[in-house]
Amino acid sequence: MRYKMIMMLCLIVALIGAGAFMLGYGSAVPLKGIGDLKVTPTSSLDKNPIVSVSGVIIDSSPGIAVTRISQRQNGTCIVIVVRKGFRPGRSSTGRFSLDITVPTGVDTIAFETSRDVIWHR
Repeated sequence: MRYKMIMMLCLIVALIGAGAFMLGYGSAVPLKGIGDLKVTPTSSLDKNPIVSVSGVIIDSSPGIAVTRISQRQNGTCIVIVVRKGFRPGRSSTGRFSLDITVPTGVDTIAFETSRDVIWHR
């Protein structure tokens, strides 16, 4: 009986922890989960062009919102990661927008993985 109580308590703690993680951090959205994707570069003659990336998360769940947008450089590629999570009680469209200054050594911008290229020099 005591073993079952401990296991049930561990399960409850794990579920609460996972829920808090999803609310605060969110899960990564793949490229196929993005709609109305717009990639707008400035003049490609600039040494460090600025590329504007915007879109909306395609998800029918109410309360879905963008929880975080990050970018990292992976060799000659900048990878954008958009995370989604639940924000109950807040109206949200799931839209995102960011401007990326492309340094000289970068040739491509990709979405979530370096294979999903959305812009190249």
